Amino acid sequence: MKKEKIIFLTLFLFLGNFANAKPSWINAPSEYCSKDEICAVGTGERPAKAKSDARTEIMKFFKTQIKSSFRSSESSDDKNGFSSSISNSIWNGTDGILEGVEIKESFDDDDAFYALASFNKDNASKIIKTKIDELDSKMKSLLKQDTKLSIIELKNAFEERKDLNHFYGFLKNSFIPEIISFDDIQQLMNKNIAKNEKFFIELNSSDENRDELVSEIKNVITSTGNFIVLDKSKATRNITGTIKINKEYLNIAGFEKYSVELNLNCLKGKEIISSIIISRSETGRSKEQIINSIMPKLKDDLKKQIYQLI
Repeated sequence: MKKEKIIFLTLFLFLGNFANAKPSWINAPSEYCSKDEICAVGTGERPAKAKSDARTEIMKFFKTQIKSSFRSSESSDDKNGFSSSISNSIWNGTDGILEGVEIKESFDDDDAFYALASFNKDNASKIIKTKIDELDSKMKSLLKQDTKLSIIELKNAFEERKDLNHFYGFLKNSFIPEIISFDDIQQLMNKNIAKNEKFFIELNSSDENRDELVSEIKNVITSTGNFIVLDKSKATRNITGTIKINKEYLNIAGFEKYSVELNLNCLKGKEIISSIIISRSETGRSKEQIINSIMPKLKDDLKKQIYQLI
């Protein structure tokens, strides 16, 4: 009887250790994937964290591989005058693509959770092709518009398409041919050079953020091919404006509310030909905290709306 108990206890401990043994996919995830999949393992103190970490690992893999393939075309991009680095838009736009990530396995060894994620290349390539087709359609329309704003949007769309095509090429080992080339855009840019204006900027404000906003206005204006001049007599357009920071009523102890309003006018001679007003308001513990939170958002709004001004 004693011998039988010992055998049973030994078998119980063996089975318990076997049950707690880590699965081999934790150290060799690729062995559990087909040639049409990319796999990665994530870990975390909770199942949700492990799954999120696995998706992040797949994204890291893509970044490494795509940047590597991107370097081979850097020299041609430099000649074109476009950015020789992958823009953030490709990573910002991959959320929809990575929705196709599937959690195939999970494991808990009491110390941590593990998740095995897989990513189907064919499904991802179909999503990317749809995005590229949409960009091609948008670019065709922008090419016909022939305005300063449309040229900027066309360049941005071209860059985004190029990035996505690198993603597609990595997945499919082939690229989707361009329907609008850099040369097409360059010709349109050259055609519009004669239309460029010279801007003089006057932004009246004692606020310490004034210089930061003026710098942002200059950056956006010069990105359209226009010029900034320091001599008002040489300007063909004047941009005048004000920054107003107002404290607003808020009946909550320990909190304050402030609004920031940027009012800009574009003048040809003495005539106002266009205007924009951009405003933001927020609540916080102090004026400094609120203004620091508002300014980046105000700058983003400025980038989007200043084309209505110039």
